[in-house]
Amino acid sequence: MTPKVEFTEEGICSYMNTDPTASTGIHALALEHIQSSKSKASNAKLSSFTKEQYTLKFVECESHSMCSMQSVDVPFRPPLETDADAFSRLLSLGAKAMEAKWSWIVSEPICLTIALVTLALGYTTLILGEDGLQTAINTVPVAADLMLFVFRSVRVLYRACVYSFYFAIVAHALEGVYVAHQIRTVLKRGISDSLKWFLVISCVGYPVTMKGMEFIQIANEKKAKKQM
Repeated sequence: MTPKVEFTEEGICSYMNTDPTASTGIHALALEHIQSSKSKASNAKLSSFTKEQYTLKFVECESHSMCSMQSVDVPFRPPLETDADAFSRLLSLGAKAMEAKWSWIVSEPICLTIALVTLALGYTTLILGEDGLQTAINTVPVAADLMLFVFRSVRVLYRACVYSFYFAIVAHALEGVYVAHQIRTVLKRGISDSLKWFLVISCVGYPVTMKGMEFIQIANEKKAKKQM
């Protein structure tokens, strides 16, 4: 269904700042321009645009007591042909910004750590087996002493690896299913976008789940305001 919007700067900005899905896209664009990876963005707005650029305003907080208003001019590449083209371009940019990113798995330390631990557990469970684990531990005497001190035996350690691996796989998959469903129903994204969220979350779980839930929460808040 084609959204009802007045194709003027004021009308387009109003739609992008009030529609649940579009405003979540604006928030996602703002996240791409925060100054610190530890910062959070809130109250993101599309304040204006020209054929050459659009302007985002948002509050950036490094902590509850360290917040500042940011204004960022982002160029359109390529520039718009007409002002009316801004609507479709901004929707497209917002949708792109809301996508799950495979790069998160290696670019964010906590995601990379979870992925490597899960791979190590999977390698131990599916390839090494108990005998292979015993052999691997014996090659490093210090590690062998430490593991035996904590787990008492290689069998206990191996079972811990197996249970942890399958728990992680199931937990990540369940998180992925939930977030993908919400992305599909709340944010009105397509099957391919929802599937990508599922797959990335299945790899690392919680950190990416929280990214998806942040977008979903914003969309729900905007929807609630529209219904008031």
